Amino acid sequence: MSELDYSPQAAEEYNLKSLTGEPGLGAGENIYFFWCSQFLEYSCRQFTFWNDRLPAISALASFIADITDDKWLAGIWESDMHIELLWSATRFRGSVLLPTSSEYIAPSWSWLARAQNAEISHISIQQNLSFITLLDARIELDGANPFGRVNDGYLELEGIVCALSAEDFHEVSDERSPIYQEIRREGRYVGDCAFDRDLFDDEDEEDQGTDRGLLNAETFVLLPIRNGLCLKRTKSRAGLERITEEQVDSTISGLVLVPSGRTGNPFCRAGIFESPPIENGGPAFFECWAKQKITII
Repeated sequence: MSELDYSPQAAEEYNLKSLTGEPGLGAGENIYFFWCSQFLEYSCRQFTFWNDRLPAISALASFIADITDDKWLAGIWESDMHIELLWSATRFRGSVLLPTSSEYIAPSWSWLARAQNAEISHISIQQNLSFITLLDARIELDGANPFGRVNDGYLELEGIVCALSAEDFHEVSDERSPIYQEIRREGRYVGDCAFDRDLFDDEDEEDQGTDRGLLNAETFVLLPIRNGLCLKRTKSRAGLERITEEQVDSTISGLVLVPSGRTGNPFCRAGIFESPPIENGGPAFFECWAKQKITII
């Protein structure tokens, strides 16, 4: 399958039916709520050619662009970036990540590039704060369709950059999600993260150990994106389960990045993290780190 069953007219009709009555959201926010709700349904679809993922959703993207006049960044919207950058690859059925492909699909920040069974939590909290500033964005198109295939792209952001080593990430027991790691700095709890790729080398995940195929990186960067939660709740993740409602607004969520190896030292997305104000985590941990410019490809 290479196209969604969407036309602009069909998208508008479905949008009007599904978004009326959403409490506490304005018209523009409703559109982004609707967009994020399509992640899971769309990302589960199978394609003969995985680089058809962007063209297949281009009609819906064009429709939303007409309504919002927002900038399309290969799968996410600029004005909703602080929400949409923090997608996760759920693991309820089948492979989490796309099959290995030599074809370029999208930049690493995009759920279209990596996630099968993608999901995002578009929730409203009392004060939804963005901790990043977009300095520049470039998408190199492959053709005339502004919402179609791309050859390359980057985001240049300014934000708090926190450098960690591989030793700061520790495996936690979670039968459903071995991609989860606990972040500890100098032995003290900072937060939890979920890597985009799991810890297995082979597709037969059930028969493999629990520490295989981990990202081959020595340096990791935590880039705070917004406040609020971003990770899925599970019973075995004790650190996250003790977050109170009062602590949600003070929880820091963001991207885990690794060096790409390209000239100019751009970074690639490796996962997402959540740092609640527990032990050494939350805003206090990030206050000692400086703002820097960082490029994500």
